[in-house]
Amino acid sequence: MNLPVLVYHELRKVPAKSARLLVRKVSVQNNGNVTKADKTLGISRNTVRRA
Repeated sequence: MNLPVLVYHELRKVPAKSARLLVRKVSVQNNGNVTKADKTLGISRNTVRRA
């Protein structure tokens, strides 16, 4: 499943619970690789790790 790339400002418009789920889903798709997940979503590593 290909998810659209979101920029940080678009992700901020999504409800927090939905954004967290999206970040976790992308992280799982990348086998827990935080660096790949952050690049896919266009957000920082810290944001991915907090989700």
